[in-house]
Amino acid sequence: ETTYLYAVRAKGTDGSISAAGELEVTTAELAAPAVPVVTAEDVGPGSVTLRWPADSNATAFQVWRDGVELDTVTDNEFVDDTVEPGSTYDYAVIAEGAQGQVSAPGEVQVTVPTDPTLVAEGSLWSWRWDTAALDPQWVESGFDDGSWSTGSGAIGYGSAALGTDISADGFPATRPLSIQARHSFNVVSPALYSGLELSTYADDGVIVFINGVEVGRQNLPTGTITQNSYATAAPRTAAAQDAPVVFDAPASVLVAGTNTVAVQVNGNYRNTRDLSFDLTLK
Repeated sequence: ETTYLYAVRAKGTDGSISAAGELEVTTAELAAPAVPVVTAEDVGPGSVTLRWPADSNATAFQVWRDGVELDTVTDNEFVDDTVEPGSTYDYAVIAEGAQGQVSAPGEVQVTVPTDPTLVAEGSLWSWRWDTAALDPQWVESGFDDGSWSTGSGAIGYGSAALGTDISADGFPATRPLSIQARHSFNVVSPALYSGLELSTYADDGVIVFINGVEVGRQNLPTGTITQNSYATAAPRTAAAQDAPVVFDAPASVLVAGTNTVAVQVNGNYRNTRDLSFDLTLK
């Protein structure tokens, strides 16, 4: 705060000057913006996204890493794509006010993982096991799967090694020939990936899509695969898991933001004893 003393004198037409009328004014101290509450999100092997709540009293935010200023931004988000896998960084965000006042730093420490896993084994999936007609757009990232069931992998039936047993409530009179499943994940910058490796198993047959693009199939015929296509083999779950299938995919199938991997598992015959899947994507 600052104090000012004002004085006003009246000057007459004859040149006379009055005594001074005085007024002392103390200006209010400008409040600094609130300390940003910083969180680290979308932490991957090549980037870290920092976010903090918007503040109407702040006009800009300084972003620091290990004591060095990285940038000053006006948004309440910052992506650091210069990190190294396995490294630990101390970040600080300082809010600036319109008159130059600054907040105390909001701090967060981040360790960048070395494992570039996008989809981990045992992840949560939206799944469908139904004989009703399947929307052909189900493999696309923007498809609404809100009415589907959810469960963690492995998903299927007929095996003890399952995260979700879809037959827990019994089998329908007409058993569906296939299971469909979807899982969404976030990618900050597809350019950070030189390629993708997807590992799964075929129990009985499996076809996998990323953002609507087929990246691989196993134990299925060529051509269009539908929910009623038959697998070309009928391995038991244990045998299928002992013979994992690896598909390589270009990083060009990824988009910045939300991505979706879609999987269909088809049986070799309608009453196959077991049917299941799980996968990892790196």
